[in-house]
Amino acid sequence: MSIRRDTLYNLSGQLIPLAVTLVTLPTFLGLIGAERYGALAIVWVLLGYMGLFDLGMSRATAQRVAQLDQASSTERAAVVWTALVVITALGSIAGLVMWTVGQLVFSNTRPGAAALQVELYCALPWLSLALPVTLSASALAGALQGREKFLSLNVVQVLVTSLALVLPLAAAAAGYTALDWLIPATLAPRVLGIVLLFALCRRHVPLTAPIAFDAGRLRSLLGYGGWISVTAVLGPLLAVADRVIIATVLGASAVTFYAIPQGLVARGIMLAGSLSGAIFPRFAVGTRSDRDDLMGSALQGLALIITPTVFVAIWLTAPLLHLWLGPDVAAQSVPVAEVLLLGLWFNSLAYIPCARLQGAGDARTVAVVHLAELVPYALLLCVLLWTWGILGAALAWVVRVAIDAVLLLTLSGAEIRDYGLLVAPVIMIFCSTAMVSSLPPSSPMRWTLFTLLLGAMALWTARRAPNVFRRVLPPGRVAAK
Repeated sequence: MSIRRDTLYNLSGQLIPLAVTLVTLPTFLGLIGAERYGALAIVWVLLGYMGLFDLGMSRATAQRVAQLDQASSTERAAVVWTALVVITALGSIAGLVMWTVGQLVFSNTRPGAAALQVELYCALPWLSLALPVTLSASALAGALQGREKFLSLNVVQVLVTSLALVLPLAAAAAGYTALDWLIPATLAPRVLGIVLLFALCRRHVPLTAPIAFDAGRLRSLLGYGGWISVTAVLGPLLAVADRVIIATVLGASAVTFYAIPQGLVARGIMLAGSLSGAIFPRFAVGTRSDRDDLMGSALQGLALIITPTVFVAIWLTAPLLHLWLGPDVAAQSVPVAEVLLLGLWFNSLAYIPCARLQGAGDARTVAVVHLAELVPYALLLCVLLWTWGILGAALAWVVRVAIDAVLLLTLSGAEIRDYGLLVAPVIMIFCSTAMVSSLPPSSPMRWTLFTLLLGAMALWTARRAPNVFRRVLPPGRVAAK
């Protein structure tokens, strides 16, 4: 099994649904209207965040199953069955709570929005049923991650996500545009998904033993998963805190100028997420030396790919955003985007030590780091936002993710050689950010420097690439000891 191939599978599993979304969005919007599409978009967001209710079971299952790679299938099956039974029960309870709360919320309708709220009320039972289905699927997906069956897992996820976009579109095209039709059409593929995931787990775990509930294993799963849940909750909180505070301090219009580049930059994290997901199970096995080697290799390989990508993006952001958004919006958004791209480089690297710590069973350290960052980041964000506006908000985020990367690297046991691998890339990225901020897009000097630095970047990449891709991200898995 190859880390490079598994990373590509994970990346494709994110890019293909994104492409389907871009293709179907205009037609879908025209069929159901902006208001109804907005309500459906909220449902999609809720479905995405339902994973927060799994108490970290998906990641915990992946880590425990990976650790039991050389154990008997009965032991692996016991872990998966325990996680599945508990998470399905919790999902059912959460579904009942959602149904009860939803009845209270949607029973009080406003005259102008009564029809839409009635549709949401009628669709509420479907949303309640979605919780146990979604959470059960997360445990099964974790088991497949632990067995490194990334191709099978991503095929199912792409199929489910794509059908969840296409089926509501087909229903709308047939004239069924009410939410009490569209929401079931969105949820139906998830039922198919859990059937397929269960079939894959029966084969690859394999789940051949009778259903087994092990209280001892449950305590272990909950102890690890609890810290994963802290990180899962804090991650989105840290991600949206800047926009909430910007809206409070500067108003909604400032959020627009910040959110556009922030949303674009956020897409760039998919590569790091795909790689960290591929190597996560391998950090669960092997010796400390194995993990040190794997982390150094992953950092070097990721830096080799992400550095040229961020470098080119920094230099081309200004002309591209001027062309896409026009001069008025670009004037506000370009400086923010250029600074956020610097943060993207640091944030990408942080995924590797995070995967190492969590894969080795130390989810607590990652959660404590993120907890410790929350208040200082909020204070820094307020100070810099008040001083420099949305550019200050971007700077605050860069400071946070840079400190986050350094802390996680240090706490994961990164060696001097690991930091040494990153010296040249970070100098290139810092210099590029400083240069583009002082040179207008039309300046001949800007493009002369870009050409010269691009040549230097190409030479650096060409010199490092043969060695890196021959030695970094090896195809074999770390052997269990």
